[in-house]
Amino acid sequence: MKKTKQIVIASSVIVPLVLTVLYLLSCTLAHPISIYPSLNKAQRSQSITRFQYSSNQTRIELNPIDDPHFSIPFEKQFRWDQKIILKIKALKQIKRSDLFLGFQGKSYAEKYKKRGVFIAEINGAVPRRTVPKILRIEYRIPAGNYRSLRFDFEGPADNGDSSSVTIEDVQLVPFPFYETVSFGYLLTILFACSLIIPGTLIYALFQGIDPSEIKAENHRKKNTANRYLIIFFPLSILFYLSLFLIWELLLFFNIPSGGLMLISFVGLTSILLGLVIIFKKGSLLIYLLKSSRREFLIFILIVLVSFFIITVRTDQPFTRIDYQWIAYGKTCNAFWAHDNMFQFVNGKAIADNEPFEKYYAYGTLAYNVQDREMLPGVIYAVYRKIVGGFSAFFEKSYLTYTILGTCMNAMVIFPLIVLSRTYFGKLNIYLFSLFISLNAFVIINYYYTWFKFTGASLFLSGLIILVSDYTRVWNWLLAGFIFGLSVNMHAGNALAIPLFFIWFAYLNMKNHKFKFRGAFLQPITLVAVFFIVNLPWSVVKKVCFREDYALIKGNYLYSVSSDEGLLASVILFFKMFPLQEQIALRFDHLISSLRFSEISLLFSLWFQQEWKFSLHYWNQTEFYYILPSIYPLLLFCIAGYYYRKKTLLPDRVNMNGSVSAGMTSGTLFGISLLTSLMVIIASYSPNSSDLTYLNPMGTLLIIHTVLIGYILNSGKLIYLFFSLYMFLTSLRLAFSL
Repeated sequence: MKKTKQIVIASSVIVPLVLTVLYLLSCTLAHPISIYPSLNKAQRSQSITRFQYSSNQTRIELNPIDDPHFSIPFEKQFRWDQKIILKIKALKQIKRSDLFLGFQGKSYAEKYKKRGVFIAEINGAVPRRTVPKILRIEYRIPAGNYRSLRFDFEGPADNGDSSSVTIEDVQLVPFPFYETVSFGYLLTILFACSLIIPGTLIYALFQGIDPSEIKAENHRKKNTANRYLIIFFPLSILFYLSLFLIWELLLFFNIPSGGLMLISFVGLTSILLGLVIIFKKGSLLIYLLKSSRREFLIFILIVLVSFFIITVRTDQPFTRIDYQWIAYGKTCNAFWAHDNMFQFVNGKAIADNEPFEKYYAYGTLAYNVQDREMLPGVIYAVYRKIVGGFSAFFEKSYLTYTILGTCMNAMVIFPLIVLSRTYFGKLNIYLFSLFISLNAFVIINYYYTWFKFTGASLFLSGLIILVSDYTRVWNWLLAGFIFGLSVNMHAGNALAIPLFFIWFAYLNMKNHKFKFRGAFLQPITLVAVFFIVNLPWSVVKKVCFREDYALIKGNYLYSVSSDEGLLASVILFFKMFPLQEQIALRFDHLISSLRFSEISLLFSLWFQQEWKFSLHYWNQTEFYYILPSIYPLLLFCIAGYYYRKKTLLPDRVNMNGSVSAGMTSGTLFGISLLTSLMVIIASYSPNSSDLTYLNPMGTLLIIHTVLIGYILNSGKLIYLFFSLYMFLTSLRLAFSL
């Protein structure tokens, strides 16, 4: 019976896998069928002023205002979805193309229309002031019995210029499974696992822990699980940095990388697994994965839901989705900039050994390459080379990059779970993860690839290490290393460090009774390691680029700039804006951060029954501003305080001995709030200073965690009403996303 069960389980996994591989191979090996000669039989509308057919190309000139279109005979029947490809030689003043499907016995209609996907020379990277070279237009057509196809073109409205398109070929190919949304879900899971497994193998290899001893001691079991959950991601980053060094060696010796990076990835992973087995750490590896299965399930659910949000309303995600698809359409129409494209461009330049100027020249991307950190681009470059060993299609797709960025951003859930468990005891981590994610600020940052949540996950991991025990030099060293990685993901994470560093340095000095060696050695160790981790990119910027500190000047110096450097810019700033004048603007920023006018407008829209716009505006406000994103949580906390007569910010639960003295949840909350307050006051620009994305997101997430943790411990009645509010919030978010 047991053997039969094993055979059934194995078959349920292997058979679908084999069928999927065979289908992928069949799609890959399928040759396109040219239906180009059908253009010679095309029927065209009067708005097409010229239709010149030849055996190697067809030039079409049209009036884009008067619905230009042409139709070709297409008497075919399909059981599976297909793809029509227009290979383009030249395109002028065409911004959109639609394909109307002519089924047997049916007339052309809007419901039978398919939007064409323009495939550019650089997939997903079409920044402003850049006119991409369009290579082809693709349309996915469903199975059915066809009689004809109608191609429609649309140009800029009221432009006055004539439009034209030159077609080299029209091809018919089976629509491959690997371009579908379903395959995207599979790739998301694979990428998620690829960030978990290497770090887990390294952690298991270097741990001298016996799982049998852990099981015998409940508190040690919890401490071990918590420590693993905040360490494996930094270790995975080291793994991919090792692969980057391998790639650099291949480049140095002029060895074509080709599929060697894929081989290196598989080889290095196999070596780690082999060492785990050789050193008899297999039982520890299994224990780590098994004991963290709930956290991994939550992580997988977050990345899958994020992928669903990204790809909803598209049937060709790997070709249709670019930075604009997400920057505007998936941010509640709140954020239009191309910040989610910087690391895509950086990674492409690194992977293809191209100069950064190819993408940044002449202010094409608003900021320069030195205005962003490079670690996300490096990791994406490694993934790009690995994926390129499978398929150039996935290597070039912007969605592949977005999936990787989503998985890296979602890593923040692990330290947040550890933090909530540490301070709030037996918290239901499924509900906690759900409630903290149901916020426009949080959920959008899961998949918006400016890597601020990735940096926040590392900052929180380093912080938890100090929270657990700040008396050990090793913990300070490890925290400094992880803080360094955090800032290498996004420089804004550095803003979260100073106040926490000062507080822990004070606690450490107090613990050592202000004796020099003990009191100062550990903080100095953290600073030294942090400096070393940040040194490589700092040196590269100093040697290869002109550092202009554009972000610092834009956010804190009113864009005042001097050619003599940052210090000269600061001096010039104080000359232009006397301190007395600054105080007024900074105070105004502080008052406006309360966002009473936005809340008032929201209520006004609500009472005027402008439901659609009010929900949309609510989501935008929650994504944009700090306090509107936490006001509901504060209200429920106050209700919980009066309902249970508890302290508003309770002391730590300390159920597993993993919290250092002097670091209560109230202290954690207070330092985080003070950090945001200092950022708001320090900012000096025409823009709002309380924008969530101008603040260190790690501290904002701490505030959310502490408030939600308190609410979930405030009694059944508060818990019930909060759950109802979260349900309504999910509907509100679904409306816009």
